[in-house]
Amino acid sequence: MEQAALKVLYRAIPNLVPGFARSSGGEAIPSTHRNGMKIDSRVESIVRNTIYPAVISDFARLDKALQAFPDDETTRKAIELGLSIVYTLMFDIYEGKPSEGEIRGVAAEIVRAEAWARPTDEEVSAFLLRLMNGEPFVGVLPIESIIILTFVVAAHLLSSCRRDDEDWWDYLDRVEAFLENAYQGG
Repeated sequence: MEQAALKVLYRAIPNLVPGFARSSGGEAIPSTHRNGMKIDSRVESIVRNTIYPAVISDFARLDKALQAFPDDETTRKAIELGLSIVYTLMFDIYEGKPSEGEIRGVAAEIVRAEAWARPTDEEVSAFLLRLMNGEPFVGVLPIESIIILTFVVAAHLLSSCRRDDEDWWDYLDRVEAFLENAYQGG
């Protein structure tokens, strides 16, 4: 992933969760950071432990992982990180912002492949279109759907679009390194 993608990345995420805001230059940034994303290791561990049950298609374990979020602030940060991961994955997979047709195509694939989580085409399409276009989810998707889709979509993209020589967690490491590197100005 190129560092030039950073501005595109943060333009796409404003107003999705409370932790994002627009800078004076018009780009979306986490409200607690100027550039990139400083990933809290405690939150990162929770996100990773929540993605894993979705990778193995285990709804009971996913539900248990979601219920284990310790407080509202951690939940907000986990969703913020999860949305950043999904956006970065989409940008990386499509080598830029995907078209509406590409987004709808991947949404249909997610619905088919992740039937265990019972996502609908309308939900996944709305989730990805709004995320990739920087539009708020408020009034379009229930918060429960946003939370579950964040982890189900991340798991699907990580496990199905990784390099042949890596595991899903290796791809997640690369995405997180990109976000951290951008934060550090690399």
